Amino acid sequence: MKFSFLRNFKPTVKEALEELISFFSQNKISEPKTDAQLLMAKALGTTRSKLPLFWTAPVSSALLKAIEDFCARRIRREPVQHIIGEWSFLDLQLFVGREALIPRPETEEWVEKLCRVISNETPFQDRTIFFADICTGTGAVGLSLAFKTPRSIGFLSDVSEPALKLAQKNLGRYPELKNRVNLVYSDLLSCFKTRSIDFIAGNPPYIPTSEVLKLAPDVRDFEPKIAIDGGENGLFYFSRILDESSRVLKPGGILALEHGYDQQDAILRLPAPHLAVFELGKDFCGKDRYIFWRHQNR
Repeated sequence: MKFSFLRNFKPTVKEALEELISFFSQNKISEPKTDAQLLMAKALGTTRSKLPLFWTAPVSSALLKAIEDFCARRIRREPVQHIIGEWSFLDLQLFVGREALIPRPETEEWVEKLCRVISNETPFQDRTIFFADICTGTGAVGLSLAFKTPRSIGFLSDVSEPALKLAQKNLGRYPELKNRVNLVYSDLLSCFKTRSIDFIAGNPPYIPTSEVLKLAPDVRDFEPKIAIDGGENGLFYFSRILDESSRVLKPGGILALEHGYDQQDAILRLPAPHLAVFELGKDFCGKDRYIFWRHQNR
């Protein structure tokens, strides 16, 4: 990807950034300023917040080559997170890639809420608690839960071996968790014993199959279909999770699931043996986003 502006003279970093923002705007990139700043910071080996320190520095030939490479990839709609190679989730910095879904801010919200619920629950205090993060992907949810519930032992499960390898790589960034977090190859909850888990969290695939091809190319062409496609009506995995959670959860245990903005009513109509809803939540845009259930069988 060549920029005539950048070839005509030696611009400063600030001038190059302004050109990059303009170029992204012209090419209908949804967040041109943010993406340009993130990619410029990556090229410079710094952070977005420190970019002003480089404003007056000239753009070297090596920096120009890196910018042009990143720009070409973004114009092809490769997610900026993939180009950078990592992304933040709550207090974590995680490797990301084509192996798993990119962690989203709407997921952060309900994970924080779940942690507050668990910390206030008397049955979960003063003892070791066991949790499962199903469809773990990058491991974002499970690793965050392990950090925020220090008395816990976690099992991060996925049916995708590439995703588990990525989650293992992310676990390696946090060696303090290695004795409390286990990665498990499992089709949802099939590998877990009856009444063995105190709480289950998950962000299962929930896009209806007919809608997958209509997604933005950033998602459709670069994120794994196995992490997105939720079957004919988007609810295939929810039916299974509700049924399996009834067996796996201990009495009083909690199930927390993210779902699509228009799926809450349909999910609430699914059979959920021994599970009672105790919280329905919205995301920061005001859209229905998660449900918490409690196991009622004593």
